Amino acid sequence: MKHRARFWWWSGVLLALALAGCTFRLQGRWTGVYISHPRDGDRIPGGTEVEVTVRVQENAPAGPGVLFVRGPYNAVSYALTFEPREEDLYEARVTWQPAHLGEYTLYAQVPVQSRGGEVVETRQVRVTAVEVPPLEERGWKMVPGTTAAPQATSSPTATQPPTATATRQATATATATPSPTATPSPTPLPCHRAAFVADVTIPDGTRLDPGQNFVKIWRLKNAGSCAWTPDYAVVFDSGDDLDAPESTPIGQRVAPGQMVDVRVPLTAPHDPGTYRANFKLRSPDGQVFGLGAQDIPFYVEIRVVALLPDLVVQGITFDPATPVEGQTFQVQVTVANQGDGASGPFSVGWATDPRSQVYYCNWSLNGLAPGAQQTLTCAAGGSHGHLPAGTYDTYARVDTGQQIAEQNEDNNTRSAPLRIISSDTTGPSIKASSSSPAIYWPEGCGPNEVTLTAYVSDPSGVDWVRVRYRVVDESGAAGQWVTKDMTLEGTNRYQTVLGPADLQASLNPPVHYGQGRVEYRILAADQVGNISEQPMPDLTLHYCLR
Repeated sequence: MKHRARFWWWSGVLLALALAGCTFRLQGRWTGVYISHPRDGDRIPGGTEVEVTVRVQENAPAGPGVLFVRGPYNAVSYALTFEPREEDLYEARVTWQPAHLGEYTLYAQVPVQSRGGEVVETRQVRVTAVEVPPLEERGWKMVPGTTAAPQATSSPTATQPPTATATRQATATATATPSPTATPSPTPLPCHRAAFVADVTIPDGTRLDPGQNFVKIWRLKNAGSCAWTPDYAVVFDSGDDLDAPESTPIGQRVAPGQMVDVRVPLTAPHDPGTYRANFKLRSPDGQVFGLGAQDIPFYVEIRVVALLPDLVVQGITFDPATPVEGQTFQVQVTVANQGDGASGPFSVGWATDPRSQVYYCNWSLNGLAPGAQQTLTCAAGGSHGHLPAGTYDTYARVDTGQQIAEQNEDNNTRSAPLRIISSDTTGPSIKASSSSPAIYWPEGCGPNEVTLTAYVSDPSGVDWVRVRYRVVDESGAAGQWVTKDMTLEGTNRYQTVLGPADLQASLNPPVHYGQGRVEYRILAADQVGNISEQPMPDLTLHYCLR
């Protein structure tokens, strides 16, 4: 009895598990990734579109998945984007069309979230694309006098016993011959059809130069049922022809479902604007076809932008760098075209005053190619036009007549300073100077430094100004001469300070107590080396040392 009870107990457990499993399947509760349509082993009509459905149950997808379809001749892939359908169920759908008869493997690969982290789950099904015969070949024919639903040729009913002499024939009334519902025949795949895949070159809106030659390449797919031979060609259909050839052979055999890169040499128009050229394919027997069931053309769209110059003044130099008044010197102006288009004729001018519209030097050029430059030379000064000694803020301008359309109209001028020195050989003029009336040296005896000021000018410019001084004591003993630079502190005003250390440098040996004077003079040189020397009144000196 004990063994029999144990037997029935285990039988009940196994039965409960089996019923639970049946309920699990009957309710359709799957977990993980699975392909719900089509099912493994399905036979599907060749050439018709099939909606492939991939589902994720329980665990949420971690991102997009991929559906791979491998067929008799090629393999394709589709991106899977999942959307929630109900609680803990996510679904992605793609449309696939078997182009050939035979066996296909549909392979889904999806990243999902699990307790251990993100994992990639894969599922696959195998289906077979079969040929579907016409309705007449499957035992169906139309009822005479109608164009509606097909009628069955045999008419078994529940109240009529079967007879051995029953034959397939049309009946006059619907009650005598019931019409079963027939599965519609799939639309056969046309012989000539193409599908666009990608622009290999010259994406839409590509900027091209006027008259530029280019090659447009499209990647197309043979979406029909007939193979393309090398004699299939790309032909212009409509729009802007872009100097397209009458036809361009594809040059290779393309089986149904395969892809090919077709190319056409083209030329951009010379006028700026947006241009679009439409193309189709043509079979050797003259049939012209495009993309999809709508037979639309594939196209190229370009944007032609005018090429413009950009004229600039690259530099201004003078030879010699510092001319002498009344002598001839050379002005050199370098101009360049830094744009992407050639310029027509234009003029260049150089002036000595930026406020003047009258140019001292003028040049005329026939034009400059993109990236080209040219240095222009003009003689100035002397007999070519007197320029007094002084400093000038000169400038040069390209396209003085403003007749050239350019990429940038704000970079046509450039400035350069010019200093012309005087031809006078007498040196700078030292007009006046001033200083403290006396100095007391060193500390403890009153002020211990003195400021010297000199006013020096020269039309050609002053190179340097210096003070030369020495100390003479009350006995008449003179120290050595010492020279010190003076600095420009204002317009023509030069200054320096003499302190105890400066005066001590003149005394050798130093005097400890006494009085005397400071003799000094101002020296100045111009830009051409002429030196002037001006003696100045002595300074009274009181000094004491402990």
